[in-house]
Amino acid sequence: MCKLIYDLLKNSKKKVYIGGNYGTPVLNLPYKEKSAIFVLELSSYQLDYSLRLTSSVSILLNISPDHIERHKSFEKYILAKLKIFKGLTQTGKGFLDLSNDNQSKIFKVLKSAKYNQRNIQLIKKNIHHHIKDSLISAALKGLHFNNCLYITLQIAKLFKISKKIYLKTIKDFRGLSHRQEIIKIKNNLTFVNDSKATNFASTEVALNNYKNIHWIVGGIAKEKDKITIKKFKRSILKAYIIGKNINFFLKQIKNTIEYNASHFLKNALLSALSETKKNPDLKQVILLSPSAASFDQYKNFEHRGNTFKQLVKKYS
Repeated sequence: MCKLIYDLLKNSKKKVYIGGNYGTPVLNLPYKEKSAIFVLELSSYQLDYSLRLTSSVSILLNISPDHIERHKSFEKYILAKLKIFKGLTQTGKGFLDLSNDNQSKIFKVLKSAKYNQRNIQLIKKNIHHHIKDSLISAALKGLHFNNCLYITLQIAKLFKISKKIYLKTIKDFRGLSHRQEIIKIKNNLTFVNDSKATNFASTEVALNNYKNIHWIVGGIAKEKDKITIKKFKRSILKAYIIGKNINFFLKQIKNTIEYNASHFLKNALLSALSETKKNPDLKQVILLSPSAASFDQYKNFEHRGNTFKQLVKKYS
């Protein structure tokens, strides 16, 4: 989302910088340039530490339990994320995606914290964009991206950016590494690197977007995370469990889908490739979306994702 907004502003010839979790560290940005626009991706940690962060636009997409070891509860995690709206200027605009807030937990915390909702648009459902598939980048296809496209269009209007530039931006968008990154398509087989998915809520997005999936999963599970795959059992052909915490994932999937305890990424990929050859005429996907942190076997999720890309290049 952050990179998409940056591209939109850049394509409209505005002076714009991107930073925070993505791009340049916040304090290294040329913040004294008053005419510049700064697009920041901020973590719950950064927001929690910030006393005030003035913004003209604030966006909070779907929230799922994460970093509970730091925030102690999901409610406190939500409170930290909601701080993004505290610094909105009087004429500023906020967007809060509640389309997956099935139990209204986020809305309840928003209400109890007494936020001024007057300039925050609550998006309570998935908004269909009515744009032809051929006009949208492959990196932005899928239900998950509908509200991202809607919010980007609203930002285009706020900054008086033409529809033509908006359409060019969403068509040319290349996506980000390790986030549902399509790294290779060979005949009927697609390889997807979603190594950034370090909890199941992130993996659900990818599982929603594909069918006939060979799912590579595993690593260090986040505290209190649950793997609930019943609704995806028709989409997942087989799971390949990697990492040192095999039993955690095994207990949650063994009675629902076929699986292989692969332990290592190379083993998982080779096993998945072997399975795909049994039905070469079927369109299939080998998806690395681990639902877990990577530190048991890798330096970080980038290292894990890059290793996957190297293995795909070597063995496919």
